[in-house]
Amino acid sequence: MPFLSRGKTLGFKRINQFYTLENILQELAKGGFIGRLVFDGVCRDLGKVLLRIELTGEKIVALEAEVGGKLYKGPQALEYYRKCLTEGEGYVEIIELDSEKVLIDLEDNPDARINLMIELPEARLKFSALHAAAKGKGLGLLGKMLYDMTTTECLTVEGIIDGKCDGVIKGELCPDSVNVVLSVKGTVSNISRKDELEGAFNAAQESCSMAELVMKRSG
Repeated sequence: MPFLSRGKTLGFKRINQFYTLENILQELAKGGFIGRLVFDGVCRDLGKVLLRIELTGEKIVALEAEVGGKLYKGPQALEYYRKCLTEGEGYVEIIELDSEKVLIDLEDNPDARINLMIELPEARLKFSALHAAAKGKGLGLLGKMLYDMTTTECLTVEGIIDGKCDGVIKGELCPDSVNVVLSVKGTVSNISRKDELEGAFNAAQESCSMAELVMKRSG
């Protein structure tokens, strides 16, 4: 079934041998795009294909493929996605979402979840700023997103965890290190690993109502 969240359609792009699905994914990843691509067209020997691709920056986090009247989700959709990547012809709708809406889609449609990096020509992605927010049980998914995040430089992290928690998060995420201070209900935790950070958000979702983070390039 289509993903639940609705977003803002930024436009449509024609996909062919000269401007491929891979090209548009790389362009959007470089800009830190958060949202969904819907490809409607023909791919190689597959015939008619409909792809729904959700991405946050350089990472594809959810994937669906409709081929021959059947729906494939997550890892099962990968082979169809790959065949369309450079040999698809059709149109792509570009839909902007915020991180909270992506998290809602992941929670509503867990079978579509995937963790796939978009290969960039320079193999580098530079963030200027990234905003993320989640409510209720989405806090655990936000922790998972931070755990999965891959960066090529250090990002400063600042945010709040609200509700009954009066929480604050502040610190730095680097490619090879984590240095984050998390205060929840007056208890201060010094976090030095990504799995600890994910665990803290999983624990917080039991009693906290909302988390909001801003990540920026250090320096």
